[in-house]
Amino acid sequence: MKPLFVCLVLLVTCCAHAEDATADTRTQAYETIQALRDAGKYPEAEQAARVMVAARQKILGSGHSETLRAKIMLLGILLVQEKRAEAEPMLKDLQPVLTQVSGAELRDYLLNQGGRVRAQMERGQYAAAEPEFRSLIAMEERLLGAEHHDTLLARSGRVSCLLELGMYDEAEQEQRTVLASRERAHGPDDRLTLQARCSLATILIHEAKYAEAEALVRDVIPISVRRLGPEHSTTLYALSILASVLVYNEKFFEAEQVNRALIPLQTRVFGPEHLNTLSSRSQLAKALLDEGKAEEAEKEHRAVLAIRERVYGVEQVDTLQNCYNLALCLQAEKKTSEALTFAQRALAGRVKVLGRDHPNTVKSKLLVKSLEVPKS
Repeated sequence: MKPLFVCLVLLVTCCAHAEDATADTRTQAYETIQALRDAGKYPEAEQAARVMVAARQKILGSGHSETLRAKIMLLGILLVQEKRAEAEPMLKDLQPVLTQVSGAELRDYLLNQGGRVRAQMERGQYAAAEPEFRSLIAMEERLLGAEHHDTLLARSGRVSCLLELGMYDEAEQEQRTVLASRERAHGPDDRLTLQARCSLATILIHEAKYAEAEALVRDVIPISVRRLGPEHSTTLYALSILASVLVYNEKFFEAEQVNRALIPLQTRVFGPEHLNTLSSRSQLAKALLDEGKAEEAEKEHRAVLAIRERVYGVEQVDTLQNCYNLALCLQAEKKTSEALTFAQRALAGRVKVLGRDHPNTVKSKLLVKSLEVPKS
């Protein structure tokens, strides 16, 4: 056992056994275990959590809120390691807790854990967040119900991680589960159901299932306009997906027209520097390039890239996509040297942010290779 881990377990043990431990001391013990979990040291976190559970049960009793809190933490660590056989009895024991006063402790934990995992995702830590979402889904599905709003939010969070990790098949399966649950719980025309359909269409685009994606989003748009209004965020989301898939289906003129109508709406509703507005401008540039309007497309790509760099940073995933798209545009204009510069920048950023094996990283590698001048 490593010396540092020995110290951490001793700290947890001392804090857990202290009958008169202060709230700050108890919090320190929990934070110690959480730090191990955040570092991906799940076996060490599990061992420390087991120490805490045993101590809490001995000193405070199995029904005490502090014991419950320790059990919930251990349960989450077991689930993130896919130790379902060990977690199942704990899940069964905790189910009745929801009908008791102490059920607030469990709900608070699930809420806090959900926020923590989403923060990981927002920091771009998708590989770390994805198993944590699986753990959260397993707990919420069993304790709150498969169609509870929080359970479906956790599933949607996992979908986002899977997309960023390039795991499109799993993302589609997960999103279809979300969509089916939304349809049963809210009906086919509810806002949440329409949003779930749009999310599925986005995944289908990633999987190159363009015809299915276009049909799906075309069904959503009139319902969303009628139920929510032409400037509702869900309607604008559906229109942006349609504009995107039209490019892939080589309907370039229609894609240009949809984007030109959409961008002013997004600018008014979201603002000129919002990610949704910038995404539509990027889609417009792609449509223009495919129509042979390369000079206009380049100008639009450069304008969007400048905003992304200033507002969102040079290594944000959409900024890197913008670099990649601009490189393609410059390649089409025979500006090979400058195209290579942007392609290399996109590649370096994607290797760092997404990893070497991500599909977008692989695309960047191929583009760089195609632009490099063979050495004589």
